[in-house]
Amino acid sequence: MASSSDRTGYNVLVRDPAGQVVGTIDTWTKLTLVLKWAGLSTWALEVDAGSSQAGRLVPGGGLYVYGPTSSTTPLLTGLMRGLVRADRGTTGDPGRTFAPTGYGDEWELLTRLCRPTPLAAVTAQGDTHNVSGPAETVLKQLVALNAGQGAVAERRVPRLDVAPDLGRGRAVAVRERYANLLDECVRIGQAVGLGFSVVDNPDTRRLTFDVTPPRDLTAAVHLSRAAGTLRSSSYSAAGATGTDALVGGQGQGAARTMATASSPDPVWQRRVEVYLDRRDTNVLQELVDAGTDALAVALADSSLKLAPMDTPQVAFGRDYRLGDRVSVDVDEGITVSDVVRSVTIVVDGTADAGVTVTPDVGPPGGTDALPSTSAIRKLATRVNQLERRP
Repeated sequence: MASSSDRTGYNVLVRDPAGQVVGTIDTWTKLTLVLKWAGLSTWALEVDAGSSQAGRLVPGGGLYVYGPTSSTTPLLTGLMRGLVRADRGTTGDPGRTFAPTGYGDEWELLTRLCRPTPLAAVTAQGDTHNVSGPAETVLKQLVALNAGQGAVAERRVPRLDVAPDLGRGRAVAVRERYANLLDECVRIGQAVGLGFSVVDNPDTRRLTFDVTPPRDLTAAVHLSRAAGTLRSSSYSAAGATGTDALVGGQGQGAARTMATASSPDPVWQRRVEVYLDRRDTNVLQELVDAGTDALAVALADSSLKLAPMDTPQVAFGRDYRLGDRVSVDVDEGITVSDVVRSVTIVVDGTADAGVTVTPDVGPPGGTDALPSTSAIRKLATRVNQLERRP
């Protein structure tokens, strides 16, 4: 009987907490991957609990997932963070299932805060950690000093390195004071159009944080039903949630420094005003940049979910991948060109043709895209009252 890996082309390798490969799981019945270009990827696996391979994944361990187009570059590397053992209790067929779940290795960034003085003791923190420069430089400095090998010893994520800085992305300036590190990477990445990842190398057993700019493949990858590369699509659009930002800096009442930023919505043609509190700075350009960044994730929203068809000419994972800019014909005379920001892959390990790949193409999401948003949302009402204080 063929294994799930032989049947589908998707291979799952298991690692222990130290990053050592301890074997494979090829008896899984279902594999689900939600891959993010600038965010936190997730995975889920279902295995017959009676399989001898079920016990290979242990708390603190993780996996490497390879797709059919590459045996050297993983689709995802990540750690296990949850486990369900289910027993349906059916007579003659107990149906026991071992179902581990987890996140991509970007989860390590979610475990750290951006401290005001990253290299000082917690009792000696200053006001803010001010970082400016190309977006890639800022991102890598934040990760290196708060989670990488440049952090103080007790805050270093085991095995985490930061790739060499190539200075990509437009200039940004940030003032950090206990924001979540992954949230900041998402926020900056969305504002400037850069993706990022943390990938585990099974040969070196090292995790590497790196930044990934989009590749423009709009001319080379054009998905359409006419070309036989698109089975179906679902396109939605909505107006901007913010077009004109008023940013409050330091000072009180009439003496408070104010700045504005604008990003008109040419399609929906409505002005939507938003207020942003930045009492941590009085530098006019920093206030303007803060407004610009906020509007970058409040612009007119569109989402394009695809059911592509791989052909000898165009195939996901081979000819285009997460983070690439592609073109899609969604209707007669309507072509959308944007970045593949997430991909959901569902694989039925019991079927020969049981693979569904659903890319999501469009602009970045709003604050709901931030991994720690749900925990913070409960404070929103009280914080908003404080921010509007004169």
